[in-house]
Amino acid sequence: MKETKIYYLIAFLVSFCIIFMQLLLSRIFSVVLWYHFAFMSVSIAMLGISCAGIYIYYRKSKIIESDVKHHLFFAALIAPLYLFFTYYLIFNSRIFLKINIKDLLYLGFIYFHLMMSFFFLGYCITLLITFYSKNISRLYFFDLIGAAAGCIVFIPTINKLGAENTILFLMIIMAFIPLLISLFATKLKSQIFISLLVLIAAVGLFKLNSSSQHFRELFKIKYVKGHPERELEFSKWNAFSRVGVYGLRFIDWGLSPKYKIEKLTYLKTLDIDACAGMIMVGHSDDTEELEFLKHSITALAYLIKPEGPMAVIGAGAGKDVLAAKLCGVNEIYAVDINPIIYEVVNNYYGKFTNYLYSQPGIKFEIEDGRSFVRRLKNKFKIIQVSMVDTWAAINSGAMALAENTLYTVEAFIDYFNSATDDGIVTFTRFYYRNKPRESLRTLSIALEAFNKLNIKEPYRNIIIIANILGENYNTITFLFKKTPFTIDEITRAKQIADENGFVIEYIPSGQKIEPNHFTNLIFSQNREQIYKNYEFDISPTTDDRPFFFHLLKPTDFLKAINFTGRHQYNYIAVFVLVVSFIIIFFMTVIFVITPLIIKIHQNYNDFNILNILAYFACLGAGFMVIETSLIQRYILLLGHPIYSLSVILFSMLIFSGIGSFLTSYFKDYMLFEYVIKVFIMIIIVLVIYNLIIDSFFEYIIGLDQPHKILIAVFTLMAPSLLLGMPAPLAIRILTLKKAQNIIPWCWAINGAFSVLGSLFAFILAMNLGFKITLYVAIFIYACAMFMSIYLKQKLESSE
Repeated sequence: MKETKIYYLIAFLVSFCIIFMQLLLSRIFSVVLWYHFAFMSVSIAMLGISCAGIYIYYRKSKIIESDVKHHLFFAALIAPLYLFFTYYLIFNSRIFLKINIKDLLYLGFIYFHLMMSFFFLGYCITLLITFYSKNISRLYFFDLIGAAAGCIVFIPTINKLGAENTILFLMIIMAFIPLLISLFATKLKSQIFISLLVLIAAVGLFKLNSSSQHFRELFKIKYVKGHPERELEFSKWNAFSRVGVYGLRFIDWGLSPKYKIEKLTYLKTLDIDACAGMIMVGHSDDTEELEFLKHSITALAYLIKPEGPMAVIGAGAGKDVLAAKLCGVNEIYAVDINPIIYEVVNNYYGKFTNYLYSQPGIKFEIEDGRSFVRRLKNKFKIIQVSMVDTWAAINSGAMALAENTLYTVEAFIDYFNSATDDGIVTFTRFYYRNKPRESLRTLSIALEAFNKLNIKEPYRNIIIIANILGENYNTITFLFKKTPFTIDEITRAKQIADENGFVIEYIPSGQKIEPNHFTNLIFSQNREQIYKNYEFDISPTTDDRPFFFHLLKPTDFLKAINFTGRHQYNYIAVFVLVVSFIIIFFMTVIFVITPLIIKIHQNYNDFNILNILAYFACLGAGFMVIETSLIQRYILLLGHPIYSLSVILFSMLIFSGIGSFLTSYFKDYMLFEYVIKVFIMIIIVLVIYNLIIDSFFEYIIGLDQPHKILIAVFTLMAPSLLLGMPAPLAIRILTLKKAQNIIPWCWAINGAFSVLGSLFAFILAMNLGFKITLYVAIFIYACAMFMSIYLKQKLESSE
């Protein structure tokens, strides 16, 4: 194999490993730390790659082209060894979400080692781009294609192997890279021998972890959310989550305080990502042992009107499905997007659950709740969304969750459209009575949905009943209808509340209304003023800004450290996330920006170095802002963040790679003209895209999943092809003008601003929505276009 061709293969494998490791880190962060931290994997990866660019920029004068293959070998050799060390460190690290210097410094220590894992791979790819820039179009093509392949391979790999074995599988792939370099580039026997030893060690570790219980105890997650992992009976990973089964940890947050536990069946806890528990009920055909389910506040709707068909969105371990069947509902659709849920409840624990999801009258649907209800109009007598909040994350951004799109104005409209005219849509959420948070936001969303459906008197269509148990475990259930509640339904609701000691917060009884947070909102003539003045952000969430669980206003994140109770870590994690952003920002300044500033005094007047660096900064930031916006917007179409992440990344990377490859056919003397024309086309395509894509999704969302994936890939083709062209074209221009020595600098700046761009996109999206975020990306690319015009004019005037 020719040396040039082996470098194409190395570029492919290195990029494969970078994106694969990034996705793996986001999945592990969601379990070990908190779902917020999954976002940091993007920043850590890009920071490591940027640092590699800076290091090469400083060292380039001491590296001759004949030594590049040796530098590649040693960096590639260290990468798999450092990968194992880093994850062994994470698995054995007890990281608390506490606001003190010690824990934050330790978090920074973890980030540093994770960054170094990406540094060695970034070193390889930067070396190739720097010393073989004349082949940049093809190198960049293989780089992007490799990353696209990593996106695709990651999902089946973690589904099959789980997290720990997936790390070791990645270590094997990494170990192949130095072996290929030593066999086809350096051809040194000593390097071949060493790389073979590393590969054999990687395979051996994988085999040991697959077959040896003792070794598995050494290389496994020992701490989750800062606490030792205890009583775990069973666990299974997939790209969505880690589902674990534990012994009994709680009974039922919604259980009536009046219910006397005399004969309570054996229960287990099914937990998602070690932070979202639900009870899994063990039972036989004896319904007497399930009586306690009739005394849960989540059962209100089918206690009032036990009619089917019924849809349980986010069915999980099946408690609500079992309760509805017990109450007499004879046709139940249990809808959950995570296939592991079915496997655990019906297969691994089938005897325990009496094969719940195979029982007569129950049909399990593996599908996103929104897509499911949109396919079925005016069908359901009851639609239930009960405590669906797994907090599972992906690396597209903190709070980019599957459940977020279940709690938007558009989602509520979908539920109402799927219900019959007299059907009930019911939600259950956690409840803080003195200062309602997500419960009050649930009401604000419903009221906005009623307004859009032209329901004039929504106060007749709402019942709100709470279960008050203490300070931390209160729950509240909302019942909504498109038509007013009947006298019989209202009477029955009062009777159930009285029998179980539930508290009626609002019911349309015709009597004097006692003022509280809910009634104030229901009868307000100016809800916007309430949203503005309230301590938490309870304004309605939409598909464009779907952050239902983010209740802190932008200026109030410091208040998070004062929260106590069941969900204190959800708020503290927001604070620590912001601190993590600051840590990453300063690491970027220290390791990337500062070294560049030190060198900026060097004379680059021919190319106006500041403008060139700003050009690459715009490319890095703009691409990340686009990627973040698109990933979130495609969740609604594709049903789950992991589908969106995989399809968006794969499509953008593979079509960008093709775009890069096409630039190899562009004539050298017209490169600047091509750059400007590409930017104009990018801007036009993205503006059109931003204007029509949401309406297009509305039209096709009812299609089956394979067709939606194909359409999604097709819609991403045009913008992605164009987005893959500006970087290789600019590097070709630098190469033609004999300025290759600044390519590592440009690559580092591109990576650094990708870090900052992902942070910036996250902040923009949470506060302004994803449509505005994409317009900001368009503006960034417009800035890059004007910089290229300026540089072209300056070059022409100097000649």
